[in-house]
Amino acid sequence: MPHSAVLKLAPTATGCLLRVEGRGTMRESRAAHELAIRCLPTPDCTVAFDLSACENLDSTFLGCLIDLQRRFGRGQNARFAVTSPSESCRRLFETAQVQRALTISPDSPPTLGDFVTVPAVAMDSPQMPEHILNCHRLLSEFEGPSQSAFRAIADQLARELAAKEHQMH
Repeated sequence: MPHSAVLKLAPTATGCLLRVEGRGTMRESRAAHELAIRCLPTPDCTVAFDLSACENLDSTFLGCLIDLQRRFGRGQNARFAVTSPSESCRRLFETAQVQRALTISPDSPPTLGDFVTVPAVAMDSPQMPEHILNCHRLLSEFEGPSQSAFRAIADQLARELAAKEHQMH
């Protein structure tokens, strides 16, 4: 079982498909988030995250999906979707109580070209701590068995970032 995921991107008729293969971690989460944020402001562009080959998602990656869904809509006008989730991803969505907040499609859109690998983001990236914090804040909004843990993680990260910011000034 791979330690982390491989992200693969391919064009579709309306945008792109990002396939998560393996275990999606915070490193891949940040790269996937950046890619979607760059693509989705383009009118009529859609981004689908194919989770059919995804073995697991860490909490940061899960929060990333929630953030993208909130930013880019639900229903008929949604420009972001989670597609073909593996059974382990479906169980994770239910455990974290986020399945109702995501647009989930059973099928991924057909690709129009070859997949290319998207590199993960380095853990020491200046944006990584804020990304992790934001993802956990979003997850802490969902009632369920993990809510207090997500809130504690977000609170601890916020304290650490504030202390670091204070030291810099």
